[in-house]
Amino acid sequence: MNLHGTFRLPVFLVRTLVGGLLSFAAMVFRRPAVPAGAVAITHSRMMRILLWISIPGDTIGFLILGFVLDSRVPAAGPYVTGFGVFAFLLVLAIVSEMTQTPHYVTAEGVTIRSGRRKSWTVPAGSIAGVSWSTSPIDRRKASGDIAVLDPMAQMRINLKEGHRIDGLPEGIREVWFGADDKKSADQIRTLCTTSTSAELKDSAHY
Repeated sequence: MNLHGTFRLPVFLVRTLVGGLLSFAAMVFRRPAVPAGAVAITHSRMMRILLWISIPGDTIGFLILGFVLDSRVPAAGPYVTGFGVFAFLLVLAIVSEMTQTPHYVTAEGVTIRSGRRKSWTVPAGSIAGVSWSTSPIDRRKASGDIAVLDPMAQMRINLKEGHRIDGLPEGIREVWFGADDKKSADQIRTLCTTSTSAELKDSAHY
C-alpha cells in the first residue's frame, strides 16, 4: 500500500489551508511580501473576484444541504456542515495567499509565484517581448511550447530563442501568467530594460 500517495491530497489541502490562513493574518497586518526594491504584480483580478464570489455561494449551498440532510439523515448533517466550513476556510486561505504572495519584477527579471512554495524566475536577458491580453489564454488550445502558469493567464512573456526557464520544460517560447492590467507589462519592460542593452518589444505588436 502506497501511504505517500494515499495521504498526498489530504496533506496538500492541510498545508494549503494552514499556509493560506497564515497569509491571511499577514495580509491583515502588513503589505504583500516582495523583496526590497521589487515591484509587485498582483494576480488576476478576475480570478480573485471569482474566488470571493464562491465563498458566500459555497457557504449558503453547504448550509442548505446540511439543513436538508439533518432533517432526513441526521447523522450526515454535521459532516456536511463541517465540510462546508472547511471549504470556506480553504477558499479564504487561497485568496489570502494570492494577495500576500504576488508576482514581482526587478531589474534582474520577473518572478512568477503560485503561492508560497512554487515560483519561476524569468531572467531579464531571456525576455524578448511582453504583452497583456484583455482575455485569458485558453490553456486547452495552447501548444506544447507555451507554458500557462495560472488558471486565468493574461500576461504573456515571449522568450528569446535558445533560452529556458528553470522548472519549465525545454522548448518553451511563451510564458503566460495572471496579472491585473497592461500597466504590469509596462513595469516589466521599464525595469528589465535597465539590465539589457536593447529595449523590450510589446509582443502584442508582432
